[in-house]
Amino acid sequence: MAAAGGPLFAANTSSVKVIHIGKEGETIFFLADLEEIKHGEKPDMPVQEGDVIEVSSSTSKLVPYGLYRFFFSVFRIGVDAPMY
Repeated sequence: MAAAGGPLFAANTSSVKVIHIGKEGETIFFLADLEEIKHGEKPDMPVQEGDVIEVSSSTSKLVPYGLYRFFFSVFRIGVDAPMY
């Protein structure tokens, strides 16, 4: 997760699903709590090439994050617009 830039604000970091394909083709699911890993309460999970990390959104964080992204895009467009 850190190599990919970390989770966005709206991410539900307490329930991250790691999907791994086993040696015999079976699908194995792991659940991880990134906050516990970050604070050293749980060990870091090794991931391998081909693993999929699925991070869902936290409903309580989604609305403020959506508003932030909306205002960021509005003001960014206003700054980037050419002045005539």
